[in-house]
Amino acid sequence: MTQALPPRPSPQTPWLVLSLQSAGVFLAAFAVFRFGALWGMRATAELQPHDTYSFQTTYIRYLVAVLWPLPAGLLLFLSAAAFRHGRKWRWAPVMVAALWLAAYVVIRPSGP
Repeated sequence: MTQALPPRPSPQTPWLVLSLQSAGVFLAAFAVFRFGALWGMRATAELQPHDTYSFQTTYIRYLVAVLWPLPAGLLLFLSAAAFRHGRKWRWAPVMVAALWLAAYVVIRPSGP
């Protein structure tokens, strides 16, 4: 009786791993950069006299939208590790990350 061998990474795996890691790092950096810009806008809005539209009332909505790509970046990075080690579930985090980023269209603020 023979034992099943673990799945071996394909020859394209190093490029795929690098691509997934780069995409994950890019998404995380993009979210952090946008968070910094949002924080600056918040500080500026606090100095302005309050009118009918207050930035503070929608800040949480904008905050969620700005930080939304972070879990997708983490999932892509996790998937890169799964591809590197030849795990069976290696495509699952990529699909979840794609669905997570597609859901951004639903939660994205449309403006004031």
